[in-house]
Amino acid sequence: MDFVNQKSGSISKHYDLCDPPLGKGAFGEVRRGIHKLTGMERAIKIIKKSTTSEEERNRLINEVEMLRKIVTFLRFFTNFFIFSLGSS
Repeated sequence: MDFVNQKSGSISKHYDLCDPPLGKGAFGEVRRGIHKLTGMERAIKIIKKSTTSEEERNRLINEVEMLRKIVTFLRFFTNFFIFSLGSS
């Protein structure tokens, strides 16, 4: 399951967004979203691309890559911990 990815278009096509926002920052806001088909909850960062510069977009892409690495690390650690518990 891919927890960190980039999408374009209308987020409301796939998610119901909950109020109030979980947080706001320089690039946009983060909201809790519930996937319409699966019911899974996600934190969704919403960014207005029309008001961001090329430099800001590059920083956002770097942030997404960093999040992907964190998720990969956490998956490895969780799987290792479960394996270690089960193998004793």
